[in-house]
Amino acid sequence: MAGLVMTILLLYVLYLRHMWLYEERITRAQTAKMLALMEYDKAECEAADTVDIKDVPKESWYGKYVSAVVGKGYMSLSDSGEFYPAASLTYGAMEQIMDAFHISGENLSFSMDFVQKDAMVPRRRWLEVFRLLCVQNSQVTVRSLMIVGTAANMSGLEDWQLLSDDGLKGYEGLAVDRYLYKNVTAWMRDDEILCVAGEESGEAALENVWIAGGKETLDIFTQGYTLSLNMGMELLEETDGQMGDALFEDGVLKSIRVKPDHIRARLDQIGENTMTLEGYGEIPVAEDLVIYQIHPKPRVISREELKADGTLTCEFVLEAGTICGVIWQDRAQESIRVLLHDDSDTDHIHEYVALTCDEDYWVRSDTQVEKKQAGVEWSIWADDPRLSDGRVTVASGSGEGKIQMLSMERACGTPAYRGTIELSRAQDGIAVINEVRLEEYLYGVVPSEMPSDYGTEALKVQTVCARTYARAHLDDTFNGFDAHVDDTVSSQVYNNTLETEAAIEAVSETSGQVLERDGSLVPVYFFSTSCGHTSDAADVWCEGAGDTSVSSGDGRFLSDAAIDLDLQEADDFKTFIDNEEAYGYFEQDMPWFRWQVTLKLDDIKACLTQEQTAQIGELKAVSTGERAESGLLRSIVLEGDAGRMEIYGEYRIRSVLSPANRVVVLQDGDERSGMSLLPSGYFYMEPVYDGAGEVTGYFIRGGGYGHGTGMSQNGAWAMTAAGKTYKEVLSYFFPEAELVTE
Repeated sequence: MAGLVMTILLLYVLYLRHMWLYEERITRAQTAKMLALMEYDKAECEAADTVDIKDVPKESWYGKYVSAVVGKGYMSLSDSGEFYPAASLTYGAMEQIMDAFHISGENLSFSMDFVQKDAMVPRRRWLEVFRLLCVQNSQVTVRSLMIVGTAANMSGLEDWQLLSDDGLKGYEGLAVDRYLYKNVTAWMRDDEILCVAGEESGEAALENVWIAGGKETLDIFTQGYTLSLNMGMELLEETDGQMGDALFEDGVLKSIRVKPDHIRARLDQIGENTMTLEGYGEIPVAEDLVIYQIHPKPRVISREELKADGTLTCEFVLEAGTICGVIWQDRAQESIRVLLHDDSDTDHIHEYVALTCDEDYWVRSDTQVEKKQAGVEWSIWADDPRLSDGRVTVASGSGEGKIQMLSMERACGTPAYRGTIELSRAQDGIAVINEVRLEEYLYGVVPSEMPSDYGTEALKVQTVCARTYARAHLDDTFNGFDAHVDDTVSSQVYNNTLETEAAIEAVSETSGQVLERDGSLVPVYFFSTSCGHTSDAADVWCEGAGDTSVSSGDGRFLSDAAIDLDLQEADDFKTFIDNEEAYGYFEQDMPWFRWQVTLKLDDIKACLTQEQTAQIGELKAVSTGERAESGLLRSIVLEGDAGRMEIYGEYRIRSVLSPANRVVVLQDGDERSGMSLLPSGYFYMEPVYDGAGEVTGYFIRGGGYGHGTGMSQNGAWAMTAAGKTYKEVLSYFFPEAELVTE
């Protein structure tokens, strides 16, 4: 039993000695580094010619330092010409160094007279000497650092590079992983650690970090790097998507201190030590201010990258009344997934897909990767086994090329797409999805929705509306497909027209700008031409007599004149449509501003559903029903020999009164035929009688083209042509909204 106890005791003593040696030992190579960087900076050491030494490879981390100190005579080689870089620093070698620098041992806490020359020098004693060597050297400093990461626990760091709470540092030849998440005292030359003197007691804090997760793992983003920690405890606060301080004790995460005081506001101005926020005035800024762009992934940005012109909305994090952090979600970098329709314009399922690319491109499936040369055609049919195994993705080699869809046809001819093309099995065919950066998606939407010759200001109006619409749908799925939107009028028309420089310029100059109300995106709609007044969406999509949708108050006259008309009153509305007062509406010269058509009663009968006909019997008369404040008809009344019914909603009304078999005459005398819908829901009706006084049809006179809510595209064109800016135009169409940059 006694023997076992002695063995355990011996092992313990050996362990303590090993730990002491680990902590206190300093090698000759490490010593050479400290001496060399006391004399030269790191770049000078790397640029200097190295000396040929038997056991010092020139490519080693210490080669440049050993050459420097041997050349200066601070350290010497053995009789056989070797340096022994891994050997411990001895008292004899230290004495040589002291002699070279004319350092006396009188100021040391130990005596050099009573030591063995070949004995190991403990680190603490060497640092006493080194301190004396550096008395006249201001380049070497002692600093307190928290060591956050090395290549062992953090990706993106290079060899001999660590992340501290004071940025990136070099640590050639040192073992520092045992100090992770701890505060240490370190000897430094510029950003290179010469030696770690020891740990500091107390809590170690990573301040103003961005935090994600919080259950099984926690991602801490700081200074451009992500630290992923497995959670060994349950945090008391919600941490995901927060800014705060990470607190460590003995190298272990103990808590997260979330900073809850936030202000969401527009940034008006950035001063040297302040920021001016709309509605809050001037607020002081902390010296260690951190600005995070957190979308699409976190990164630290500079103050200069923030747009301080009153349009950029950010979250400002405060501590003790001072801004310590700014959180900016740069939505311009988001991606959107667009479902591409086939050539029928009504179906999203493709029988087959053929494509190529303007540069070398990759075709990837779960089972195969192919590289194709630029211009080489690749195709796939719906029964291809690669689609059974999963998805097939096509991407250009650089990520910046365009993929031409040879099996598709658009108004511009063969369409070409930025981003990637993703193919998957859907029903009996192939679903084609284009994933593209949102701003580049707008390159294809804006010219497809508005003619590019309308001018930059009008295109900016279209761009902001299109971006707001797209952003609002990024959490949606389109008709059960793994896409946010499609490329037709069901969402926004995309890539039907070639990209233009004017459209790209409009997108670039409004980057990230959207319309918000009370911090939420505004539901944005647009249409071709107004009648001189717009409507609330609640009126356009009225569901019936019991519809309780609340008007948002967005409808208004589109004129700079003061117009005193009550469009709910029949006489005033007729005056408005007949334009008897000539108020000077922005679009009054547009062909679709006013139009007329005469429908036969039989035309209307042909548009009724079987259900409608069964309810009213033989149609005898049609009359206008409820009219909104904007003049838009919310309903029409159908009367028959078996009953009556009211039709609600502008789309249903326009369908029932379809002029498919009649000619619509525009105000400039031009004619349109074969239209499936009445041009708009802004109209009045006058019965047409036969000789016997029986109603045979209706003369319909109206204005505008489209649903009439949101932004009129021709109105935007006319208003910008008259000198209004895109911001002024947007305030006309969306008076309750704010233009913000995210």
